[in-house]
Amino acid sequence: MSASSKQLMITMGALGTFIVTTGVGYYVGFSQTWNAFKTQPLIGGAPIELQVVKVLKDIPAYGRIDGDIVEEARMYVPGVYSDFYGFVSDCAGRQVKWTLKKGTYVSRHDLMPVAAEVK
Repeated sequence: MSASSKQLMITMGALGTFIVTTGVGYYVGFSQTWNAFKTQPLIGGAPIELQVVKVLKDIPAYGRIDGDIVEEARMYVPGVYSDFYGFVSDCAGRQVKWTLKKGTYVSRHDLMPVAAEVK
């Protein structure tokens, strides 16, 4: 065996060792990450408690929200509803687009844009 073939065998062995070591490392890292993912609680897997603004008396279409006809309440929801208002101060004095019935919750799509409110 010549010197160049020995050098080629050493180079190929080192390259093979590198590939196997890297592959095993990636496999172990992926397995640990996957197992950690499977054991985490899922987002939206359990109901969460949110604070919402609840309507106490019917509000007619184009009516204004007053502090005495809404209240802050806590409720459990199966998912996150990002358009619910959580504080009365955020929506007090704003005008609604349509009738809001007693027991419903005030959300952003229920209110008129500030610039479009009828005086």
